[in-house]
Amino acid sequence: MNLFPPTLYPSSNTVRFDSTQISNPPPHFLVRLALSFLKVFRFTFLIYKCRPQYVCILFTSGSSLLEKTLFVLVARLFSSNSRIILFPRSDVVLSQLSCNFFLRYSFALLLRIANGWVLQSPSFINKFPVLDAPSTFISPNSIDSGLYPYSLSSLVLAKQKSLGFSILFVGWLEPVKQVDLIFYGIRHFMNKHANCDIEFNIIGDGSCRHDLEHLATKLCINTIFHGWVSDKNLLSRIYSESSCFCLASRQEGFPNVVLEALIHNLPVLSTQVGALPYFFDDNRHIIFFHSSPDSLSRSIEKIYFDSDFYKLLQVNSRRLISDFSPTVTSSKVKGFIDSIS
Repeated sequence: MNLFPPTLYPSSNTVRFDSTQISNPPPHFLVRLALSFLKVFRFTFLIYKCRPQYVCILFTSGSSLLEKTLFVLVARLFSSNSRIILFPRSDVVLSQLSCNFFLRYSFALLLRIANGWVLQSPSFINKFPVLDAPSTFISPNSIDSGLYPYSLSSLVLAKQKSLGFSILFVGWLEPVKQVDLIFYGIRHFMNKHANCDIEFNIIGDGSCRHDLEHLATKLCINTIFHGWVSDKNLLSRIYSESSCFCLASRQEGFPNVVLEALIHNLPVLSTQVGALPYFFDDNRHIIFFHSSPDSLSRSIEKIYFDSDFYKLLQVNSRRLISDFSPTVTSSKVKGFIDSIS
């Protein structure tokens, strides 16, 4: 809804069609496959009936790409004059294309059929130079701070190390997220600074959870596994009570969790992944680190021991966060869509 608010896309001339990503975590593959078959008939009916001027389709990776390719073919077949705008939401698909024929062929079809692309970072352009064209627009994610009760609260500003230093991760516990690297980085820091203790809070779940629980015990790191937190009040409070946010992913698009951290005034430590280096400056908005425990440990040292630098990151984040408001980003995307003819 942040990309397509009712104020810009009123219900009188907009049809919203939900994908099979009906939950978080998403349904199992067979359930999603069954839903895809059912929904494609509904989608075909809507396309044939409405003959829309624009068809905007969001996709991520894997089965989402296959499903949305089918939707694109339907839109082109039953409404040939519609302008099809595609919104890739994850860079993970880029690595999948090199090892999966069906995904590679599907993406090749999208490149031929689509009239426009709204990307989260230049990653797709680097991989496919044909996308470096006026029909491509780069736009970040957006976030509505009003949905988070503790956003930009005084809790973080007033936090002292005497209350404890805690690192927060939010997301899937899957290999691509490299959460184990965060554990090793914390342990490396604590080995260098024996009198310093760190608490690690993890919000999310996934196939690596059991291994990560074992790793937390092995490395003697005080870790709280919260699972998925659907309550926005509780989620916002955990953000606000943390000292910093850490992301160690190998691949991302534009991780919304970084925006969630910034609106809660948290310094962000991250690998140089996805759109982040494109929109944020190193050591000004985000501290970027390499995929090694030593690099992460040195990044933690910067904010653990230098309170002035910690506060500077907070100030810079507050100045920047308005650029990612839904009003700003959705208006720019709407202007781009209107320019596709």
